Amino acid sequence: MTLGVRRELLPFVDRYGQYRHAEWPGKTHSDEDLAAQKAREDQDLDEHAGPGDWDRYGGWAGGPKLKATGHFRVAKHEGKWWLVDPEGRLFWSHGPDCIGLGQETKVEGREQYFESLDDRFRDAAGYDFGGQNLACKHGASWQEVAVERAHRRLRSWGMNTVANWSEERVYLARRTPYFVAIHYGGPGVELGEFPYRDLKAFRQALRERLEQEKGKTAEDPWCIGYFVDNELTWPKGCADFADDYYRICREEVKRVAPDTLYLGSRLHAAMSPFGGPEEVVRAAAKHCDVVSFNRYRFSPSDMTLPEGVDKPTIIGEFHWGALDRGLLHPGLRSVANQRQRAATYQHYLRQALLHPNLVGAHWFQYWDQMVTGRFDGENYQVGLIDICDTPHWETIAACRAVGYEMYRIRSQG
Repeated sequence: MTLGVRRELLPFVDRYGQYRHAEWPGKTHSDEDLAAQKAREDQDLDEHAGPGDWDRYGGWAGGPKLKATGHFRVAKHEGKWWLVDPEGRLFWSHGPDCIGLGQETKVEGREQYFESLDDRFRDAAGYDFGGQNLACKHGASWQEVAVERAHRRLRSWGMNTVANWSEERVYLARRTPYFVAIHYGGPGVELGEFPYRDLKAFRQALRERLEQEKGKTAEDPWCIGYFVDNELTWPKGCADFADDYYRICREEVKRVAPDTLYLGSRLHAAMSPFGGPEEVVRAAAKHCDVVSFNRYRFSPSDMTLPEGVDKPTIIGEFHWGALDRGLLHPGLRSVANQRQRAATYQHYLRQALLHPNLVGAHWFQYWDQMVTGRFDGENYQVGLIDICDTPHWETIAACRAVGYEMYRIRSQG
């Protein structure tokens, strides 16, 4: 045995970053396969330019025109909450998280897992199979090509948002509206724990981090808003702390970017209709422009807000995967195969569009994760594309089926 892997299975990752001991539709076996996949997608993108009733931001050009402020804002229109784009058009946010130019996995101490590694794509963090495959596919200018292709894909797939955790070089191309994740590593901040006892130190750490957005995303009309922190664990009896926390976050966001939306901390709503203690949701609703939730369930239709609270909300993460494409874990929610995955995607998005408070829903994530895991070991089949940059065509068809019709569904539902 070697690190829990039988020696006769080693190496179990091929030179493209795929599991070696299985076959599935669309698996890459050669550089020629990569070229053929690129040619197929080039034709597909030419044939699907995107919805014809969108403005340049992805707002509803064919719908009513509200007051244009030059920035994204929220408004309640005919009984439903909406985002409003800089040109005054109704906007519903549909897109994936984590759009970037690769997927890395740890290598140190696990070199025997891999058939081959190219030193050009290895660094202290590990090995970037996603970047390697993009370079093989697109040549020396692969990074610029991948950024352009990501934006073209989104429009073609009926998506209008670069969602959370995405890379700067993608969203700062300013071709698709985007969200920014604000994390600041302030005193006492630990992942998943409530750290904000020293509010003065917290404010200072957050302020210093937000200063970095000046001249970049602050007041950029393409920037929809900021998420600050993620899925915090809240103790009982924390109403006062929660109020202070969300108030300070809002004050510091608006100090740097007064016209940019503050969207909260992405409360984890998997097992609760409110996404956490009711007093926390009430505090978030008091101070956030939009209250954000990560909602790993098969429908958002039962998501509610506390009695008397009426605010726009957004789903920052949802997904499911299957075990029929070479990955060893389906994600936080699982389905039987890619066909069911696509059908479930359509159902979820339609239900989200019918929810009067929801102003968007973001799929986690753009890439499949690595079979050998990301930095923390997650190895989920949750991407819109695989590790070879090949779209999961069943899911893409589902994205288009809803995305191209989403303003009709939202307005008429």
